[in-house]
Amino acid sequence: MNENSIEVLLIEDNPGDALLIKEMLRELPHGSFSLTPASRLATGLAAMSAQRPDVVLLDLSLPDSSGLDTFTRVHEADRGVPVVVLTGLDDEELALEAMRTGAQDYLVKGQIDSRLLGRALRYACERQRIEVELEQTADRLVDSEKELAQFAYVFSHDMIDPLRRVLGYLEALHDRYHGQMDDDADEFIDGSLDWARRMWSLVDELLAYLRVDPRTPPSGDADCATAVRDAVAELDGSIREAQASIQVGQLPTVAGDAEQLRQLFATLIANALRFRSERPPRIDIEARREDSTWMVTVRDNGIGIEAGQVDRIFLVFKRLDARGRYLSTGTGLAVCKRIVERHGGRIWVDSAPGEGAAFHFTLPVAPAG
Repeated sequence: MNENSIEVLLIEDNPGDALLIKEMLRELPHGSFSLTPASRLATGLAAMSAQRPDVVLLDLSLPDSSGLDTFTRVHEADRGVPVVVLTGLDDEELALEAMRTGAQDYLVKGQIDSRLLGRALRYACERQRIEVELEQTADRLVDSEKELAQFAYVFSHDMIDPLRRVLGYLEALHDRYHGQMDDDADEFIDGSLDWARRMWSLVDELLAYLRVDPRTPPSGDADCATAVRDAVAELDGSIREAQASIQVGQLPTVAGDAEQLRQLFATLIANALRFRSERPPRIDIEARREDSTWMVTVRDNGIGIEAGQVDRIFLVFKRLDARGRYLSTGTGLAVCKRIVERHGGRIWVDSAPGEGAAFHFTLPVAPAG
């Protein structure tokens, strides 16, 4: 765009309307607009190709094109050029439809003056410029997110081996020397071992979080009943220790990733065991069909969640218990959210302190056949 002049391509077959618009633009401050006329769509598209205008002023009814198709062909010729549609009183709905599909503005013939015309053209150019900048910013943010995720994954992965060695040395130190030195030494060993285990859990769960790419939808089908059965088998020791009962209803086959669904159920069951109340733990898992999705519920009778925590628990590193009574890195439910969103669903919780929690999430119905 020239600093002193906006290049306008006018595609209008009515000579009287074209002349009127030319006169209106001439009334504006000298040099504000320069006009290239075209009376047919084909001529206008050729002009766009030869010299890109700053804005197109487009009549939707032309000898070689009419209706929304006229706008679509201009818009697809160069999506970087803003389009202002010209329409009659009887065609405002058509103009609105053009705006819904990408036009920047529309003007009604017979209701235009020079100031309105000039303002509409300038605003169209400015809005287009802002949209381009927003798209470029969004692209940069996506690239930055990818780089940050890759860095975090590599960093966490590279931490595993030295952390494993540190943990191994601390466990050997505990087994060999615990009780053979003074109480302070035992306390230091126990504390170091505890924090090393917590760091291991944090890195391991961070890696689990980063492995789930929500931008890549899963392919194939997954049996939720099998996923639950595998999750229960994995947690068998903890379930027995807590003397928990797990009731599983009829569960569907869904469009999804079987391993990630096992991880999802395992995390929710493990949370129910970890945050249990004084009552024997009971976990109910069920599903019901809702149009093209299944809503699955994992309900427990544990300690529940305070109202102020409900909106925060799915954020990464947000722990359910800030006072540290329960060992939790705060990434498990964030991984659950990431898994569900990768499957095109959503996850939420209904809970109150002392009344347990019901985690609901949606999954897509497996395609027939």
